[in-house]
Amino acid sequence: MRVLRKSETDARLAAVRTDLVAAKARLAEIDTRRAAALEDSRAFATWSGERQSAATEIDRLEQLIASVIADDEASRKDEAEAAVRKRIVAARKNNAAVAERMRTEYPKLAAQLKALARDVALSQLETNAINRALPEGTPHLQDANNLARGRAAIPRENVSEKTVSLWVRATDGSLMGDQDAIVDVGGIGHLFVNNTRVDCVRREFRSIQYHPEIWCEIPEHFHKHLSLPNCDRQGADFQGHFLIEEHVAALDLDPAKQDKEQRRPVQTELIPTSDWVVPETKPIGEAAAANE
Repeated sequence: MRVLRKSETDARLAAVRTDLVAAKARLAEIDTRRAAALEDSRAFATWSGERQSAATEIDRLEQLIASVIADDEASRKDEAEAAVRKRIVAARKNNAAVAERMRTEYPKLAAQLKALARDVALSQLETNAINRALPEGTPHLQDANNLARGRAAIPRENVSEKTVSLWVRATDGSLMGDQDAIVDVGGIGHLFVNNTRVDCVRREFRSIQYHPEIWCEIPEHFHKHLSLPNCDRQGADFQGHFLIEEHVAALDLDPAKQDKEQRRPVQTELIPTSDWVVPETKPIGEAAAANE
Protein backbone atom coordinates (compact mmCIF):
# COMPACT_ATOMS: atom_id res chain seq x y z
CA MET A 1 0.00 0.00 0.00
CA ARG A 2 1.36 3.35 -1.02
CA VAL A 3 1.73 5.80 1.88
CA LEU A 4 -0.03 9.08 1.08
CA ARG A 5 1.28 12.45 2.14
CA LYS A 6 -0.92 14.59 4.39
CA SER A 7 -1.94 16.85 1.51
CA GLU A 8 -2.78 13.86 -0.69
CA THR A 9 -4.79 12.26 2.15
CA ASP A 10 -6.77 15.44 2.74
CA ALA A 11 -7.49 15.83 -0.97
CA ARG A 12 -8.62 12.23 -1.29
CA LEU A 13 -10.87 12.48 1.78
CA ALA A 14 -12.42 15.67 0.44
CA ALA A 15 -13.17 14.00 -2.90
CA VAL A 16 -14.68 10.89 -1.28
CA ARG A 17 -16.79 12.99 1.10
CA THR A 18 -18.10 14.98 -1.89
CA ASP A 19 -19.08 11.70 -3.58
CA LEU A 20 -20.73 10.57 -0.33
CA VAL A 21 -22.85 13.75 -0.20
CA ALA A 22 -23.93 13.15 -3.80
CA ALA A 23 -24.72 9.50 -3.10
CA LYS A 24 -26.89 10.40 -0.11
CA ALA A 25 -28.68 13.01 -2.22
CA ARG A 26 -29.35 10.38 -4.88
CA LEU A 27 -30.72 7.98 -2.23
CA ALA A 28 -33.00 10.72 -0.91
CA GLU A 29 -34.25 11.39 -4.43
CA ILE A 30 -34.97 7.67 -4.96
CA ASP A 31 -36.91 7.55 -1.69
CA THR A 32 -39.21 10.27 -2.97
CA ARG A 33 -40.39 7.85 -5.70
CA ARG A 34 -41.29 5.04 -3.32
CA ALA A 35 -45.01 5.75 -3.23
CA ALA A 36 -45.26 5.70 -7.00
CA ALA A 37 -43.25 2.48 -7.25
CA LEU A 38 -45.60 0.70 -4.88
CA GLU A 39 -48.39 0.87 -7.47
CA ASP A 40 -46.70 -1.62 -9.84
CA SER A 41 -44.65 -4.72 -9.08
CA ARG A 42 -42.22 -4.17 -11.95
CA ALA A 43 -41.78 -0.51 -11.07
CA PHE A 44 -41.25 -1.47 -7.44
CA ALA A 45 -38.62 -4.06 -8.40
CA THR A 46 -36.82 -1.48 -10.51
CA TRP A 47 -37.07 1.05 -7.71
CA SER A 48 -35.78 -1.45 -5.13
CA GLY A 49 -32.77 -2.25 -7.32
CA GLU A 50 -31.94 1.43 -7.68
CA ARG A 51 -32.29 2.02 -3.95
CA GLN A 52 -30.17 -1.00 -3.05
CA SER A 53 -27.47 0.16 -5.46
CA ALA A 54 -27.54 3.69 -3.99
CA ALA A 55 -27.41 2.38 -0.40
CA THR A 56 -24.54 0.05 -1.30
CA GLU A 57 -22.65 2.99 -2.79
CA ILE A 58 -23.12 5.00 0.41
CA ASP A 59 -21.88 2.06 2.49
CA ARG A 60 -18.84 1.71 0.20
CA LEU A 61 -17.95 5.38 0.44
CA GLU A 62 -18.32 5.43 4.24
CA GLN A 63 -16.07 2.38 4.57
CA LEU A 64 -13.58 3.99 2.17
CA ILE A 65 -13.43 7.13 4.30
CA ALA A 66 -12.86 5.03 7.44
CA SER A 67 -10.15 3.05 5.64
CA VAL A 68 -8.33 6.18 4.44
CA ILE A 69 -8.44 7.68 7.95
CA ALA A 70 -7.19 4.44 9.50
CA ASP A 71 -4.36 4.17 6.98
CA ASP A 72 -3.41 7.79 7.63
CA GLU A 73 -3.36 7.24 11.42
CA ALA A 74 -1.28 4.09 10.99
CA SER A 75 1.13 5.97 8.73
CA ARG A 76 1.45 8.77 11.29
CA LYS A 77 2.04 6.23 14.05
CA ASP A 78 4.73 4.47 12.00
CA GLU A 79 6.43 7.79 11.28
CA ALA A 80 6.34 8.77 14.96
CA GLU A 81 7.78 5.41 16.02
CA ALA A 82 10.49 5.70 13.38
CA ALA A 83 11.35 9.18 14.64
CA VAL A 84 11.59 7.86 18.22
CA ARG A 85 13.84 5.00 17.11
CA LYS A 86 16.03 7.49 15.26
CA ARG A 87 16.29 9.68 18.37
CA ILE A 88 17.18 6.65 20.48
CA VAL A 89 20.00 5.68 18.13
CA ALA A 90 21.30 9.26 18.07
CA ALA A 91 21.03 9.57 21.87
CA ARG A 92 22.91 6.32 22.44
CA LYS A 93 25.67 7.44 20.09
CA ASN A 94 25.89 10.87 21.73
CA ASN A 95 25.81 9.43 25.25
CA ALA A 96 28.64 7.04 24.45
CA ALA A 97 30.70 9.86 22.94
CA VAL A 98 30.16 12.16 25.94
CA ALA A 99 30.93 9.33 28.37
CA GLU A 100 34.18 8.70 26.51
CA ARG A 101 35.03 12.39 26.80
CA MET A 102 34.38 12.20 30.53
CA ARG A 103 36.82 9.30 30.77
CA THR A 104 39.51 10.89 28.63
CA GLU A 105 39.15 14.69 28.73
CA TYR A 106 37.77 15.35 32.19
CA PRO A 107 40.70 13.89 34.19
CA LYS A 108 43.05 16.29 32.37
CA LEU A 109 40.78 19.27 32.98
CA ALA A 110 40.33 18.35 36.65
CA ALA A 111 44.09 17.96 37.07
CA GLN A 112 44.64 21.40 35.54
CA LEU A 113 42.07 23.01 37.84
CA LYS A 114 43.55 21.33 40.92
CA ALA A 115 47.03 22.39 39.84
CA LEU A 116 45.81 25.96 39.45
CA ALA A 117 44.13 25.86 42.89
CA ARG A 118 47.35 24.55 44.41
CA ASP A 119 49.44 27.28 42.76
CA VAL A 120 47.00 29.99 43.89
CA ALA A 121 47.17 28.68 47.48
CA LEU A 122 50.99 28.56 47.33
CA SER A 123 50.97 32.15 46.05
CA GLN A 124 48.82 33.27 48.96
CA LEU A 125 50.91 31.48 51.59
CA GLU A 126 54.19 32.81 50.22
CA THR A 127 52.83 36.35 49.81
CA ASN A 128 51.50 36.35 53.37
CA ALA A 129 54.88 35.18 54.69
CA ILE A 130 56.74 37.90 52.76
CA ASN A 131 54.31 40.63 53.86
CA ARG A 132 54.80 39.67 57.51
CA ALA A 133 58.56 40.06 57.08
CA LEU A 134 58.49 43.37 55.20
CA PRO A 135 59.91 46.43 56.98
CA GLU A 136 57.40 48.96 58.24
CA GLY A 137 56.30 51.35 55.53
CA THR A 138 57.05 48.97 52.66
CA PRO A 139 54.01 48.37 50.41
CA HIS A 140 52.58 44.89 50.76
CA LEU A 141 52.55 42.42 47.90
CA GLN A 142 49.31 41.15 46.39
CA ASP A 143 48.92 37.43 45.87
CA ALA A 144 47.76 35.93 42.56
CA ASN A 145 44.12 35.59 43.67
CA ASN A 146 43.85 39.29 44.54
CA LEU A 147 45.65 40.36 41.38
CA ALA A 148 43.27 38.36 39.18
CA ARG A 149 39.94 38.65 41.03
CA GLY A 150 40.25 41.62 43.36
CA ARG A 151 39.23 45.19 42.61
CA ALA A 152 40.96 48.26 43.92
CA ALA A 153 39.00 51.13 45.39
CA ILE A 154 38.24 53.97 42.96
CA PRO A 155 37.43 57.42 44.39
CA ARG A 156 34.55 59.55 43.21
CA GLU A 157 35.29 61.46 40.00
CA ASN A 158 33.35 64.53 38.82
CA VAL A 159 32.52 64.53 35.12
CA SER A 160 30.83 67.92 34.58
CA GLU A 161 29.29 70.79 36.52
CA LYS A 162 26.80 73.54 35.74
CA THR A 163 24.55 76.00 37.60
CA VAL A 164 20.78 75.53 37.35
CA SER A 165 17.84 77.54 38.71
CA LEU A 166 15.03 75.47 40.21
CA TRP A 167 11.84 76.09 42.15
CA VAL A 168 11.98 75.57 45.92
CA ARG A 169 9.51 76.11 48.75
CA ALA A 170 9.54 79.71 49.92
CA THR A 171 9.17 78.57 53.53
CA ASP A 172 12.20 76.28 53.87
CA GLY A 173 14.07 76.29 50.53
CA SER A 174 13.44 72.57 49.85
CA LEU A 175 13.42 71.46 46.24
CA MET A 176 10.05 70.95 44.56
CA GLY A 177 9.58 67.63 42.85
CA ASP A 178 7.44 68.50 39.83
CA GLN A 179 9.04 71.66 38.44
CA ASP A 180 6.66 71.82 35.43
CA ALA A 181 3.57 71.93 37.66
CA ILE A 182 4.55 75.26 39.20
CA VAL A 183 2.93 78.41 37.73
CA ASP A 184 5.28 81.40 37.39
CA VAL A 185 3.58 84.69 38.29
CA GLY A 186 6.06 87.56 38.05
CA GLY A 187 8.97 85.51 39.38
CA ILE A 188 6.95 83.92 42.18
CA GLY A 189 5.81 80.35 41.75
CA HIS A 190 2.49 78.93 42.88
CA LEU A 191 1.46 75.28 43.25
CA PHE A 192 -1.95 74.20 44.46
CA VAL A 193 -2.02 70.98 46.51
CA ASN A 194 -5.38 69.86 47.99
CA ASN A 195 -6.80 73.39 47.60
CA THR A 196 -3.78 74.80 49.42
CA ARG A 197 -1.40 77.20 47.68
CA VAL A 198 2.33 76.54 48.03
CA ASP A 199 4.47 79.59 47.29
CA CYS A 200 7.78 78.94 45.54
CA VAL A 201 10.86 80.93 44.60
CA ARG A 202 13.86 80.28 42.40
CA ARG A 203 17.07 78.93 43.91
CA GLU A 204 20.38 78.19 42.20
CA PHE A 205 22.02 74.77 42.48
CA ARG A 206 25.33 73.29 41.34
CA SER A 207 24.38 70.31 39.14
CA ILE A 208 27.30 67.88 39.19
CA GLN A 209 27.58 64.69 37.12
CA TYR A 210 30.06 62.22 38.59
CA HIS A 211 31.29 58.64 38.70
CA PRO A 212 30.43 57.27 42.15
CA GLU A 213 33.04 55.85 44.46
CA ILE A 214 33.76 52.13 44.10
CA TRP A 215 34.73 50.22 47.20
CA CYS A 216 37.60 47.80 47.07
CA GLU A 217 36.74 44.11 46.73
CA ILE A 218 38.81 41.39 48.36
CA PRO A 219 37.92 38.03 46.79
CA GLU A 220 37.36 34.89 48.79
CA HIS A 221 39.84 32.04 48.45
CA PHE A 222 39.97 30.70 44.89
CA HIS A 223 39.37 27.10 45.97
CA LYS A 224 36.37 27.95 48.19
CA HIS A 225 33.77 27.42 45.44
CA LEU A 226 35.73 24.84 43.46
CA SER A 227 34.12 21.39 43.51
CA LEU A 228 35.10 18.63 41.07
CA PRO A 229 33.15 15.38 40.78
CA ASN A 230 34.71 12.00 40.12
CA CYS A 231 34.52 11.05 36.48
CA ASP A 232 34.25 7.27 36.98
CA ARG A 233 32.10 6.95 40.10
CA GLN A 234 29.79 8.96 42.33
CA GLY A 235 31.10 11.45 44.84
CA ALA A 236 33.53 14.35 44.67
CA ASP A 237 37.21 14.24 43.77
CA PHE A 238 37.87 17.74 45.15
CA GLN A 239 35.75 19.92 47.46
CA GLY A 240 37.55 23.16 48.09
CA HIS A 241 35.10 24.65 50.59
CA PHE A 242 36.23 22.03 53.15
CA LEU A 243 39.94 22.82 52.77
CA ILE A 244 42.30 25.48 54.08
CA GLU A 245 45.16 27.02 52.08
CA GLU A 246 47.80 24.72 53.58
CA HIS A 247 45.91 21.62 52.52
CA VAL A 248 45.34 22.92 48.99
CA ALA A 249 49.00 23.92 48.68
CA ALA A 250 49.99 20.36 49.59
CA LEU A 251 47.71 18.67 47.04
CA ASP A 252 48.99 15.43 45.54
CA LEU A 253 48.35 15.89 41.83
CA ASP A 254 49.43 12.35 40.89
CA PRO A 255 47.46 10.00 43.15
CA ALA A 256 47.71 6.26 42.74
CA LYS A 257 45.36 5.07 40.03
CA GLN A 258 42.50 2.88 41.15
CA ASP A 259 42.01 -0.55 39.67
CA LYS A 260 39.95 -0.52 36.49
CA GLU A 261 37.90 -3.42 37.86
CA GLN A 262 36.60 -2.79 41.34
CA ARG A 263 36.73 -5.86 43.51
CA ARG A 264 33.27 -6.99 44.53
CA PRO A 265 32.79 -8.03 48.17
CA VAL A 266 32.09 -11.66 49.05
CA GLN A 267 29.37 -12.36 51.61
CA THR A 268 27.89 -15.53 53.12
CA GLU A 269 24.20 -16.28 53.40
CA LEU A 270 22.69 -19.19 55.41
CA ILE A 271 19.42 -20.65 54.15
CA PRO A 272 17.70 -23.55 56.01
CA THR A 273 17.41 -26.64 53.87
CA SER A 274 14.01 -27.66 55.33
CA ASP A 275 11.08 -26.36 57.32
CA TRP A 276 11.59 -26.17 61.07
CA VAL A 277 9.97 -28.88 63.22
CA VAL A 278 9.99 -28.36 66.99
CA PRO A 279 11.76 -31.39 68.53
CA GLU A 280 10.21 -33.34 71.44
CA THR A 281 11.80 -32.48 74.80
CA LYS A 282 11.55 -34.12 78.28
CA PRO A 283 11.74 -32.48 81.68
CA ILE A 284 15.26 -32.29 83.10
CA GLY A 285 14.64 -34.95 85.76
CA GLU A 286 13.27 -37.53 83.33
CA ALA A 287 16.10 -36.89 80.89
CA ALA A 288 18.70 -37.48 83.64
CA ALA A 289 17.04 -40.69 84.79
CA ALA A 290 16.91 -41.99 81.26
CA ASN A 291 20.63 -41.34 80.86
CA GLU A 292 21.41 -43.43 84.00
